[in-house]
Amino acid sequence: MHAWIHAHTTAWRHSWGQLLRTPWVSLMALVIMAFQLTLPALLYHLQQQETGWSLTAGQRPHLTLYMKLEAPDEAIQGVWRTLAADTEVQSFQSISPQEALEQIKHLPGLTASLQNLEHNPLPHTFVILPRALAPESLMSLQQRLLREPQVAQVKLDQQWAQGLAGLLHFTRNLSRLFALMWLLATVFIVFHLVREQVQQQQEEVRVFHWLGASAHTIRRPFLYLGSLLGVVSALMALLVLTLLISLCNRHTEELSRLLDRDLTLPALTVQEIVLLPLAAGLLCWLVAWVSSTWTINRVERGTS
Repeated sequence: MHAWIHAHTTAWRHSWGQLLRTPWVSLMALVIMAFQLTLPALLYHLQQQETGWSLTAGQRPHLTLYMKLEAPDEAIQGVWRTLAADTEVQSFQSISPQEALEQIKHLPGLTASLQNLEHNPLPHTFVILPRALAPESLMSLQQRLLREPQVAQVKLDQQWAQGLAGLLHFTRNLSRLFALMWLLATVFIVFHLVREQVQQQQEEVRVFHWLGASAHTIRRPFLYLGSLLGVVSALMALLVLTLLISLCNRHTEELSRLLDRDLTLPALTVQEIVLLPLAAGLLCWLVAWVSSTWTINRVERGTS
């Protein structure tokens, strides 16, 4: 166990030495990879927040359920229990006919007209905030609610829901495109750097090979080098992303007040902070494995 820890500690130090041996080249590679990673990471972060910008309850698509005028209290309570138990419903508001009438009375020009009413013509209403924003999920929820007895109508702002779904789809595709660009750039940079390091140390590689060292032992420092490139560039990307979010939020406060909308970008989650370096480190480890295996084989055969 001690020998295993010592071997990995030595390889870890050696990989750091490889980075510091060519500081400007390593720094340039890390900066390029970090900036390449920042944009797809930002788009992924916005995608996780459903719309990329915080939506208040009034800005999200919702459904309005109207009960029949003659619906008894038992039917209204039944719909209330159905909504409370439905996992696709995030929240809902129950508005009685009396509450709706009081709200209408505050509208200008209607006070005199409402005084002549002999009875309240408004039905009991539920305003429903769905959990999912996809048009298919909203329409499915609408159809389920329409099957409830004593439900007269369920209105859905379908155009707004489809527009929001289109925006989310566009953000998703854009995120994938930039992630693919970062992936290709990362593969090229890490493969090239690891290959250069193996070639610079080809005499050491040959000596280890002649002494009977296993291929895994020879590769180990270069695998750590690839992982370091991925993890450090991801940490730099997280720092840039945090500064970018803070800077945007500082300049959107006034705009949020003017538009009466919350344009604040949410902070990075713990899951994103942990996932990004792990994913980048694993990817670069894989690229380093391919590069080092290919180059070491060429060095051992004397073709490089």
